[in-house]
Amino acid sequence: MSGVSPLASAALWLDQPRLVYGLTRAVPWALPVLGAAAAIEDARRAPQPCRSAAMIRDGAAMAGTVIAALIGAKRFIAPASLQGLKAGIAQVQRELPASASASTRELLALAQRRMLSPRQVHRLRTDLLAAGATPQQGRDWMDRIIPRPQGVTGKEILGEIKDLSLLGLLPVLGGLAGGVVGNAMTGENCRRRLKNQAQEASFQYLANIVLCNIGAGAALSALERTPLRHHRGARLGALIGGITAVGVLGGSAIANFIGKNLLGPMLEEGPIGGLRATVGRVRTEGVASLWRGLNDQRHIEATDVALHADDFAVAGVFAGLKWITPLLALLYTVSGYRAGVGYRNGAPPAPAMTRGASPFAQSPVFKPFYQQARVL
Repeated sequence: MSGVSPLASAALWLDQPRLVYGLTRAVPWALPVLGAAAAIEDARRAPQPCRSAAMIRDGAAMAGTVIAALIGAKRFIAPASLQGLKAGIAQVQRELPASASASTRELLALAQRRMLSPRQVHRLRTDLLAAGATPQQGRDWMDRIIPRPQGVTGKEILGEIKDLSLLGLLPVLGGLAGGVVGNAMTGENCRRRLKNQAQEASFQYLANIVLCNIGAGAALSALERTPLRHHRGARLGALIGGITAVGVLGGSAIANFIGKNLLGPMLEEGPIGGLRATVGRVRTEGVASLWRGLNDQRHIEATDVALHADDFAVAGVFAGLKWITPLLALLYTVSGYRAGVGYRNGAPPAPAMTRGASPFAQSPVFKPFYQQARVL
């Protein structure tokens, strides 16, 4: 039947309830496996004398990240079920006219047992539109099998931003906590490491998560006040534009500003001392000093651009694409892990580890690592 777009059928194939169900069940198993593989690979790249200590440090950061991401997935991602799918297919089978083709009935029976291929989804859409008394009836039948994406409305935006921001916050906090434990276990210079970890946590959360969510939400909220509020292409374009303007372009500058002028001084000299240091710098060097050298220790690099895949995944969530939601916990884990290891692409090398400074230092389990490890 003409008028049935193969591209629309392919997009609908991704939102099959069985695929969403499979992804929701797979992510809790994939997170620990992929996380462990990433931490092992990072440790493998470390110089041989300190490889074992790197394994402990990176492993602790990844463990904290994964545990927190799993908690977030359980709290903020709705469990998937196949009951609605089976009931919908059964209803369509009952309502089909006797004139419906045998291939249509075979496809419906197949959809009760397993996922359909993109070609089968397209053929089923075509057949149901032809079998219905009206095109709308055919679309209604298809919606019971694979519901069409329902985008977030203006009233739902704030709630979605809150939930997605908390879903991203948990892995970052988990990675930071795991990184602090790793510092203690390997006896590294905890104050220097914590400063890097806290600043990277701020960078990841602000630049790669929350500001992008806010940008997408603000753009969608603005579009709701225009005649294009129901236009699917306009909604997706507004989401991508908001993410790019607020998150990708402005997020790193805001995150680095906070890290340089607030977090860094406070971690070095305490809350009061840090505030005094920042105020003193402004008095002696002027307000412009707050922006001077903003990206010296952390600047956007290719990996950070790749990390924005989770932000554009959020655009898909706002647009109503269900298959993306289970993957968010997996994508946010990258940000949490980077916070846990205190990644700084422009920072000078950290000082050597102070051996024996940690209560773990004399432990028979960790003592061998203290004898060979140094800060990487």
